[in-house]
Amino acid sequence: VNRILHIILVTRVQSRQKVVVNKMPCLTLWPSTECGMRGECVEPENSTSFCRCEPGWSQSLELNFFTKDNLSSGLCNTHEGLLQTLYNIEVVFVVILILVQLYVINNVKQFKRAFVGLIIFILMFVASLYRLLREEEALFVDDLVFTFLVAQALGLMPYSMVLAFDKYLYYLEKKFSSWEAASGVASVVQSARKLGSLSSLIDFCASQLFWIATLNSSQLLGKRLTRGAIIIYASRNILNSVAIYFMFRWIARDLKRLQRVREELEIANKSKQNQAYSEWFRKILPQMKRTGNLTLLSNVMILVPFHLPAVFSDVGLQNLKYFIPVVFIVWTLSSLSLIRLKMVKMQKITKTKSMKTMNIVVVSHTSTSASKERRPKSERS
Repeated sequence: VNRILHIILVTRVQSRQKVVVNKMPCLTLWPSTECGMRGECVEPENSTSFCRCEPGWSQSLELNFFTKDNLSSGLCNTHEGLLQTLYNIEVVFVVILILVQLYVINNVKQFKRAFVGLIIFILMFVASLYRLLREEEALFVDDLVFTFLVAQALGLMPYSMVLAFDKYLYYLEKKFSSWEAASGVASVVQSARKLGSLSSLIDFCASQLFWIATLNSSQLLGKRLTRGAIIIYASRNILNSVAIYFMFRWIARDLKRLQRVREELEIANKSKQNQAYSEWFRKILPQMKRTGNLTLLSNVMILVPFHLPAVFSDVGLQNLKYFIPVVFIVWTLSSLSLIRLKMVKMQKITKTKSMKTMNIVVVSHTSTSASKERRPKSERS
């Protein structure tokens, strides 16, 4: 009887264990369905459930904080072919960018100005090439080398933007400081410059959390560090967008008021200085509005499709794997377009200078010939 009871007990325990194994679910992350949009859950008898992916799609350890011990039950949200294509495009474009940037540098002063940009270009190139050469190992927030390279590139991008933006703000600050009535506007611009430097420092520190997350084996800690960096990015993005947008609106409002004052002064005193300021006002006001609107638009384009989904959903956090090559490509193309604009501008300046020089030579030659003709024949001989 004891032997029979023992057999019955063992059989019940084994059947319960089988039921538990068979009922292990596939991964479901909000707002995605089970196994993701490109997979379906398969539940074989006496075996663990797994996700069967559509052709071309697979699971990945990249930004995977949920199923590292059982990868086959993870979401089918990785298209390695698409990622490889994006990184290949980036390698081609960034090589062209580096060569063009080196071609337009003519002196040490220009090299110093372009130094941070060149560092970013080199980091993007090395990271993309490393990813292509080691596609199975070079995964973001999994491989230390790849994550470190990407983190430094992402951290320096805001600093590079602040450097370019700071030149424009410094120009406005000097312009406003030279006019006593606009001293309040100058102080606001100066505060904006300090805010830009602080935000770039915050972004650089936040980006270091990515490679720090690869140094520990805890999935929960890695997820918190990665999401913490994205939360800092998103918060800074929102605050900067609002601050820059309303700062330019506020400055434009004050400039309109100051412009009316100057126009009233011009009625009594039509000096060249007043006329020059009026022309500058008419030129700078639309420019400032465009700058504020473009800054807001560019921040929203990064915030909505990438930052906010990564903050509020685990699926969005995993999809950041596509954010890296897309940002690299957009940054590269934007830099190429800016360099092209500078080259066109320099060509126009050179052409204008050469035309002025030719006009001076022609005028000088004409005046010399005319003076010779006016002199008597005895003096000319």
